[in-house]
Amino acid sequence: MLAYPSEDPPDVTTRNLQAQLDDILTVDMGYDLSAKSQTWIREMLEKAGECKRLLMKQRAVFKTFIPDPERFPNKLRDDRYLANNENEEKEGMVEGEVWFVMAPGLLKQGTGRGTNLNDPEFETVIVPALVRLRYE
Repeated sequence: MLAYPSEDPPDVTTRNLQAQLDDILTVDMGYDLSAKSQTWIREMLEKAGECKRLLMKQRAVFKTFIPDPERFPNKLRDDRYLANNENEEKEGMVEGEVWFVMAPGLLKQGTGRGTNLNDPEFETVIVPALVRLRYE
């Protein structure tokens, strides 16, 4: 029995995905792929596969987080869910009214051992949502 959920080793899965993507880009979209482009696509798929295998070991639920304006109308100074710039720790935290979301956040639910998947106490913010504040 293979240790991969797809029942294919990573190199076979990558080759299959690359062939499908090449078909979409060349046949469906009409692009002419160079050897350099194919190398770049293969490397991207290999890195995505490595990320998938790493996340599968976590035994937790990962999900993106887009702030709800009713639940998060304002960003607090020490807000763990929201950041108003990418280097908030270096440039200082500010608070204010959320104007719009620039990038979603990433949350992990659970302990990483497959337990407490629905318990809010075991929710970890991996990356806070990036927001723009009104009158910033």
